Amino acid sequence: MMNDTTSTSAALTSQTERTGEPDQRCQHCGMPPNPSKPSIKETALSIISACLLLTILVPLGLQANKWADHVFERSLHHLLWREPLEDWSR
Repeated sequence: MMNDTTSTSAALTSQTERTGEPDQRCQHCGMPPNPSKPSIKETALSIISACLLLTILVPLGLQANKWADHVFERSLHHLLWREPLEDWSR
């Protein structure tokens, strides 16, 4: 009894022998390549989506950076002990 790999390679070999051209398929899954290019509509939609994503993520990243700096400075401020100026004059 043949295993799946042997039967698949045998089927591909027989197809190559029938057509006379090598069958260009993925070595791992056996799917034929998809040579079609994306349409102009798909390309435009991808560009618009990327721009929209950037317009949302860039300000969000800047705000997150500001917030992290604020939290760091506040926690550093609480860690450092400073003697009040009024107590020095006593």
